[in-house]
Order: sequence, then C-alpha cells, then structure tokens
Amino acid sequence: MRILIADDQRDVAFLLAQMVASCDHETVGIVTTGGLDVIAAYDRLRPEVVIMDINMPRTNGFTACHVLRSRLPSPKIVFFSGFYRENHPFVMNAGADAYLAKPTDVATLQAVLSSLEAETVLNVDAA
Repeated sequence: MRILIADDQRDVAFLLAQMVASCDHETVGIVTTGGLDVIAAYDRLRPEVVIMDINMPRTNGFTACHVLRSRLPSPKIVFFSGFYRENHPFVMNAGADAYLAKPTDVATLQAVLSSLEAETVLNVDAA
C-alpha cells in the first residue's frame, strides 16, 4: 500500500518509514511540520493510508482526520500517539480506521497494515 506518514518528531517519522518498508509497503511522503501540511500532502500524493500523530502543530490529527474523511477517495487513517490512548473518547470518535501506540514495533505495524489491506480487498470484492 502507498502510505503517507505524519509526525512532528522527525526521527520518529523516519523510523516509522523504515518500519513501513520492512513490512513491504511504500512510504510516498513524510510530513513533519503539522496537520495542515498533512492535508496538502494527501491532496498531492493520494496515498491509500495516512499514519499520523495526533498532537501536531498547526492543526492536530483529529482535525486533519475530519478533513481527510471529506476527500474522495478517503484514505485509511491510522492514529499514532504516545499521548492519547486508543480508548480515549476523542480517539474513538474521530473516525480513524486504526490506532498505533508509540512506541510500536514492526509486528504490530504489520498487523495493522495487513488488517487495512484485507479490509480494502474485501470492499473491492463486494463491489
């Protein structure tokens, strides 16, 4: 799958890109500047999946998620956070497809990406 990574911690974003590559997926872009730039990068790159931090400057991940959900086609969105937990009401109601806790490992990332990929295949087969 084609994946856009967004995390304002530059080292974390590049490490995640390496992990994505080890899972046999393609990182099409890395955004380290904030949520507004995630939206612009999505419009330019059209990835299938966006993995993004929630706490980012200039528009957080929650707002960016809502905006990306309005795009056609809408990407699969994975929240990636060390601050908010998966069961936080904001996370649960923001519309993301999956959640990864920071730090994560390759096996967990692979499981999430495989789940998203299988869901995509199921939706295409049903059409």
